[in-house]
Amino acid sequence: MNGVLLQSGSFYSYEKPESNDFTIEDVALSLSHICRYGGQVKKFYSVAQHAVHVSYAVQDKRYQLDALCHDNVEAFMCDIPTPLKRMLPDYKALEGIHEAEMFGRLGLTYPMHASVHQADAAVLAAEVRDLKPTNKHWDFLKEVVPYEGHITPWTSEKARRMFLLRYYELIGQRVIH
Repeated sequence: MNGVLLQSGSFYSYEKPESNDFTIEDVALSLSHICRYGGQVKKFYSVAQHAVHVSYAVQDKRYQLDALCHDNVEAFMCDIPTPLKRMLPDYKALEGIHEAEMFGRLGLTYPMHASVHQADAAVLAAEVRDLKPTNKHWDFLKEVVPYEGHITPWTSEKARRMFLLRYYELIGQRVIH
């Protein structure tokens, strides 16, 4: 079987994305354990925390859940740095198939609304400002207005918890632990 056994006991198949049975808790756990930038930050900074910030950066409430979930596919397919991902067209195509399936299952807009991409760029600009060394590598962000507030990395556990709290807030359900 080509896939991964999830902590919930379900199996995530890379061959049959339509058959996957995963929970938002599976997603939150994984994203909270994945470090952005290929781990090239002074302090651990998770994809889950990034997603929470992106959800708050979207002004239109209709797309805040989409923004929170914009990197959900990385829970099962990893966070590959964008420059490397551009060199892997087959991977990018497979990721798109899984991403579309996940968005459809959650009832989200796919392809993603422009406001999600704009918020993602604003959070990226803030992350670069607060977490990365100054370098001309980031010149492509010169025209992007960074997300407000200082990005301070959370622990993996806090990132998981905050991701789930934001998710349940956006779908209008209460979480009982």
